[in-house]
Amino acid sequence: NRSPQAFLADLTKAVECILANHSICILSTIPPHPSRGELSQSYNQGVRELAKKKALLLIDFAAEILKRRPKDWNGTLLGKNDVHPTANRNGVKTTSAPTDENLRESGYLLRSWLSVRKIAEVKGKVMD
Repeated sequence: NRSPQAFLADLTKAVECILANHSICILSTIPPHPSRGELSQSYNQGVRELAKKKALLLIDFAAEILKRRPKDWNGTLLGKNDVHPTANRNGVKTTSAPTDENLRESGYLLRSWLSVRKIAEVKGKVMD
């Protein structure tokens, strides 16, 4: 139960170590929280601001969840009253094709797809 400020201070230190090692740093927001929505938003705002300040890549997992399921993410993309992404739901699995429809049914599929897309973005900018 750390404050968003303490979390952000530690995250900033970690980012600085990663960057000092000449590594690529990709930050990610945390999912919305079913009972601590304002707190999770506060954490995520700090992550977004740090990414912007340091010009880092960001996977905005929270925003993607809310974009796809603005009102019913609790129990669909995240387990009911839980912060963990769902795996299998309505016949959609983590290995299903990342169609728009499927990305609204499996939280882990959504998270994985966002990660793959961000890694492809890094590859395109750095390696290709």
